[in-house]
Amino acid sequence: MNKIAVFASGQGSNFEQFCIAQNNGDLSAQIGFLIAGKSGIGAIETANHFGIKHRVFNKNEFEDPEEYNRELLACLESNDIS
Repeated sequence: MNKIAVFASGQGSNFEQFCIAQNNGDLSAQIGFLIAGKSGIGAIETANHFGIKHRVFNKNEFEDPEEYNRELLACLESNDIS
């Protein structure tokens, strides 16, 4: 089964539905990671509730888009996201 990452920038209502579907066996992939656009959002609480690792990636905290892309890709690869 492929491990996937989900990107969220807010309350994470769609992310929560993916997590519920995974727990019910209705998702054909494993949610392996959450990429949050900012800290303090509901999606992070959902990730914690379901035991899914997460990291905040705020584009404004990177010098340029290339640095953001490199860091994001390294994070996904280190968590075996396919």
